Amino acid sequence: MCWRHLSLRLLFLAVTAIALSACARATPPPTPTTAPSPTPYPTFTPYPTFTPPSTYTPYPTYTPQPVVIRVVTGTPLPTYTPYPTYTPPPTPTFAPTATPAGPPLYSWEEAGQHIGEYAVVEGTVVRTHNTGKVIFLNFAQAYQGTFTVVIFAKDAAKFPQPPEQLYLNRHIRVTGEISEYRGTPQIIVRHPGQIEIVK
Repeated sequence: MCWRHLSLRLLFLAVTAIALSACARATPPPTPTTAPSPTPYPTFTPYPTFTPPSTYTPYPTYTPQPVVIRVVTGTPLPTYTPYPTYTPPPTPTFAPTATPAGPPLYSWEEAGQHIGEYAVVEGTVVRTHNTGKVIFLNFAQAYQGTFTVVIFAKDAAKFPQPPEQLYLNRHIRVTGEISEYRGTPQIIVRHPGQIEIVK
């Protein structure tokens, strides 16, 4: 049964192939179509002939303007007159003024000869003594009867240092009235300005 069926199928295929072949022969071939001719490019028009520019005409040569010199006539300035040389006024001359004479100056040895005078007595203090009430400045070791400077305790506080220490071994000048006490010449000093240290 299978072989029969297979044979029929093969036969059918063969017949179909023959029919298709016959149809292919019966169909006329297609008519060839002629392609249209191409449109030619337009004719080339060349560029116009180059015409060179006209000849260059340079600018005319620059001619500078003539220099005009103007002479201005003016009135000259007046001649300068310098100031006169300064002459200083003469220096006034003053007659020297007489200096008022100060008190006379005596050495301590001369003081006894000028009792009652306001004078300056000069000498070196070689001995001092402080009793607690009175300070004595002596100009000789043997002081009895010689010139002495007397400073009371109430005035001693005015000095920067104790007078018995400040004036010992110093050369001084004492200003004041030369007085006398029991035959001894003396000057009583009330303030430090009466005594000047010379050296």
